[in-house]
Amino acid sequence: MKDNNYKYRLLVKIFLFAYLVFFGDFFAYGQGVFGGKIAILDNAGSTTWWNTNSQTCDGAGTGNLSNANATAYSCFQGDRFYLGGNVLTWGFNTNYGAFMQWRYYLVGSGAPSWGTALNFSSGSFTSGVCSSGTNIKIERLPDNSSSNYIQCTNTGNYRLDVLLSGYNNSVNYNQYTSGNYIPFTVNPLNTPVSATATAVSGSQIDLGWSKDAQNHNVMIVRSTTNTFTAPTQGTAYSVGATIGSGTVIYNSNGTAFSDTGLTCNTTYYYAFYSENYYLANPAFTALSNESLPEGVSHAPSPYSFHA
Repeated sequence: MKDNNYKYRLLVKIFLFAYLVFFGDFFAYGQGVFGGKIAILDNAGSTTWWNTNSQTCDGAGTGNLSNANATAYSCFQGDRFYLGGNVLTWGFNTNYGAFMQWRYYLVGSGAPSWGTALNFSSGSFTSGVCSSGTNIKIERLPDNSSSNYIQCTNTGNYRLDVLLSGYNNSVNYNQYTSGNYIPFTVNPLNTPVSATATAVSGSQIDLGWSKDAQNHNVMIVRSTTNTFTAPTQGTAYSVGATIGSGTVIYNSNGTAFSDTGLTCNTTYYYAFYSENYYLANPAFTALSNESLPEGVSHAPSPYSFHA
């Protein structure tokens, strides 16, 4: 009986030893993730920090992902939001780091799989944060020159879920609560307004417009027919590119342009689009004017304006 008890205790010890080694001495040292923040850099260059839980020892964020978020990002089609953040850990000692994953999707639709991980190990490390000893903050600031961003494309209500993970000795420790997210409301781009077209010669028509209230760039497409094809979303159109039967003659941030090299006694039609990171509003302002007969130097008022 004594021999059997000894064998039993020996097997238990062997099992516990193997378990501790496999899990990176988790119980020996005590390791994990106890908080963190998501950092979002918007188009205006402003960075907002969101807590993943109610911790405030690292400074309170704008809101807690563990609470209902009433504050939504209101954005326009094409807007980009660059991501970063930090992970707060305890007990990490060797071969440690952190990363973040995200998923951005329409509210009410099924959640997609987690997106590409953003590695925090190249960021800053702060020891003893929120306490002392082995507590470590691993951080990476958002960078608008990086590819780590979400983009508002189609209109509607969207959500951003974030999974923060710290790792130590090849073991991951996560900070995420299902159902908690950052909301985004995506609005359609507004159209340029007050567009004008004035023929000044047989080969030139001067165009003018006012940009939308958000000051988005304007793309102008010219055609000799009164039919326009919608731009393909996500496509970068340069001057000279064709969209259906039309040609891009302008894509920049100004409010006036002279269209030259035209054929006299020809009616030209123009479509004015607001453009934001290669997304153009499907609605547009359109007008037309006819280049003057050869030798005529005065310009009539624009005509056939319609929106």
